[in-house]
Amino acid sequence: MRRRKNTPEQVQFRQEILQKIATQPPLSEELRDLQTTEGFYHLYTQIRLCYPNNIEAYEAIEEEYIRIFGHRKYSEYDSFRSSMTQKMSRK
Repeated sequence: MRRRKNTPEQVQFRQEILQKIATQPPLSEELRDLQTTEGFYHLYTQIRLCYPNNIEAYEAIEEEYIRIFGHRKYSEYDSFRSSMTQKMSRK
């Protein structure tokens, strides 16, 4: 494989980025779990009875997911429900 030649500026930039990443604290186990489909569903099943309906429980988790990770995990409740149905049918 042919190696790319990097300029000193590119090397400096690379080092700055890697240093910035290295100084970030690692995610907690709970947040790592939330990133998985199983972890998201597990949290949903734990709190859904604390909300008037399933959609509000889903949206509460999704809002926290957005706050933490900057984007939605699922496009909408029906997408989440469909994903869970498929996952359960494979087990």
